[in-house]
Amino acid sequence: MIQCPICKEQKGYHRCLITDQIYCASCCVKTQSWERCNTECEYFKEELLNYKPFNTHEAEITALPKGEVIRFETPLFLPNIFQCIQCNVAELNIFILDFNKIKVEIRFKLEPIRILGEELYKKDSWKIKSSNVPFRHGKALSPLIIIGSAKSGVSNLKDNKYQYGDCSVEAIKSSYSMHIWEPHTKSFLEKVDTRNKPEFDSDSQYFPTFEGKMSFCKCDIYWGEFSTKFEHKFSFLIESLNVHVNENRNILSQFGICLPYKSIAVDKFSLSKSSEFKISDESFLALQTFGQQKVTKMWETPLIQNWDNMYHGGYAKVDYNRLNSPFKYNIYCFADFFTYLVPSKSILSSLVCESDYIVSAYFNCFKELYENKYSPINLVITNTSFDIQKIKIEYFIEGITNLHIENIFIEAKSTNSIPILPTILEDKLSNMTEHNNAHLNIKVFKDNVLVHEESKIFNLLPKETFIYDNEDNGESKKLYFYSLLARWVTPNNSVIDKIINETSKTTEYISGDSTNASQYLAEIKAIYNTISKYVKYVSRTFSLYKGKTSLHQKVHLPENTIKNESGNCIDLTVLMASCLEKIGYNPLLIIVPGHAYLGVKLESENLFIETTLLGYNSFEEALALGLKNTEEHFSTDLKGTKKERCTIIDVFDARKNNIYPMN
Repeated sequence: MIQCPICKEQKGYHRCLITDQIYCASCCVKTQSWERCNTECEYFKEELLNYKPFNTHEAEITALPKGEVIRFETPLFLPNIFQCIQCNVAELNIFILDFNKIKVEIRFKLEPIRILGEELYKKDSWKIKSSNVPFRHGKALSPLIIIGSAKSGVSNLKDNKYQYGDCSVEAIKSSYSMHIWEPHTKSFLEKVDTRNKPEFDSDSQYFPTFEGKMSFCKCDIYWGEFSTKFEHKFSFLIESLNVHVNENRNILSQFGICLPYKSIAVDKFSLSKSSEFKISDESFLALQTFGQQKVTKMWETPLIQNWDNMYHGGYAKVDYNRLNSPFKYNIYCFADFFTYLVPSKSILSSLVCESDYIVSAYFNCFKELYENKYSPINLVITNTSFDIQKIKIEYFIEGITNLHIENIFIEAKSTNSIPILPTILEDKLSNMTEHNNAHLNIKVFKDNVLVHEESKIFNLLPKETFIYDNEDNGESKKLYFYSLLARWVTPNNSVIDKIINETSKTTEYISGDSTNASQYLAEIKAIYNTISKYVKYVSRTFSLYKGKTSLHQKVHLPENTIKNESGNCIDLTVLMASCLEKIGYNPLLIIVPGHAYLGVKLESENLFIETTLLGYNSFEEALALGLKNTEEHFSTDLKGTKKERCTIIDVFDARKNNIYPMN
């Protein structure tokens, strides 16, 4: 008999993975802890939920045709194993590049306080779904570092720079979390009295409830491989579209950084700045702690309603002149750097760009479609004076736009973010068949004196390149651009006239009458048959996404599809849609995962046409397969979807919203 070494009474059955001793069941359970035990042990208790977690990351509401998305907050539950990790920061360097730009470089290594196995989310696996944990090569990733930015601020990896040991690898970023919960947070269903809540139809309901220590702020989370063997290196660029100016005319440059581990030791810290500024004595570091909270999720809250909110349990304030390295702290918190800059001039300006490319095909649509409230390129201007300032800005893209001149007024001690949307000339657009450099030049004048000049080089994408979506700067907000596929529906192209003219010879007349079933079926069939003479489907990849990532997708315009005598599903869909719009029908571009096909919106019904059958199968077979696809992906009324990433683009609605043909 092997006697339990703790109680020295009971027989031992449970062999410990750490000590290799054998304990009785009672002592094993009593002494279990994350700090002491290897949680891969079969006897270590797993955390369980009494409900199925809902991943709010997957929930989106999209308003068409602008593609504006309402997103919902996804909480981040830190893995319990982080309670056993020390973070040793070899270097933390902060560079204040401009009044609205901060570069952060950090190099750290994770040290366990005990021997670790493959224990990430091992016994708290419920957090994977609840926190929308991404995977790579079948392994869950770790939230390595969290950046907190202002409401209008955004962080991105500088030059895609994240190093894992000696290798440069991809770090996945998510910008959905506002509730960050410490390890060992509890999650359970709780009964709530809803008698005084008219939005609920019963006296009580059960809702998910979270209980533990929490911080609440707008966050960008960077996920990567969890490792205690290799060093992690990050380089961030943090930009803001809105800058606060205080009563002393000083500019607040702010960001927070959370290393979500048990204790943090910073060996080397440095803060440097541009020569245009001095750092005010008002500047300080606030260690904002997590606070005890109990949150019942009775409904999902859109991110947009939470941007101004912040919660913490308390903070310790340290003036910069007392902040020396090394320093350390052993509490979960955000290290928020509040740097007040004393500017050397009253007007400051800077470009903030979402990407290094311009999508030539639909760049001209942004101004009217989004009512001058959105652009992938923004000029941020801050007025630090006590007076309203009149500012003139001039900008153009070399060789493809005219000079644009704009006069604006900026109120005292305030910031304006101005969309930069020079119009690409139509004759220039028609020649954009290859990738080219686009040189954007911008000048800012105050009282006709040049105060800022900047040039930016973009990759100008060919006119047949389509990008499905984009994140706009600073607001964790997403835009889907799929309605802009209506730009490819070009009814006035000469090849469309040729198809319509040839079709008219095979029918008595073409009326575009969507009320007469026999007439519209005959007309649409005749167009289908005419197109089938000139093109056939070829299996070229059509996918607007690669996993979670938006792709650059080439979509051929109708004249090139005819020229090539072939097309993939989206090429043939926009070709036939162009013909139908030409004679007065309302075409629908239908996008489902990995595929596109055509719909026709009629007075009494909708038709669905599988365009990949062009040149091979009959019109009747194309109708049957189109209907089958629709029933598989959409509800009967077409207002709901049965699968993710399914959408219907109504071409007539797109035209009403200033999305016009590309020719």
